[in-house]
Amino acid sequence: MTKNDKTQRYEKVEAVYAHPLGEFIALAMQIVDKEITLGEFNLILGQFYNPNIEILRIKAEKTKIYVLHKLNTDKSFVFGVKNLFQPVL
Repeated sequence: MTKNDKTQRYEKVEAVYAHPLGEFIALAMQIVDKEITLGEFNLILGQFYNPNIEILRIKAEKTKIYVLHKLNTDKSFVFGVKNLFQPVL
């Protein structure tokens, strides 16, 4: 890095995030994918494969609200999915 004709070199740079946003986004993408393709996300399997995140689902008409809560922290992620799944008869 160069500033005002002074150059500094860094061998290693690390980033530490206090918020589990990456975990939340990855799980939210899985949930949305299952809701779109199957019409329902399996909460039992979701909880089994993500033991450190509590998954809550609130149903309201054609919308489902999901709350992802990282256990032993105050971190949560809330999102909604509008169910447009129509089974083929």
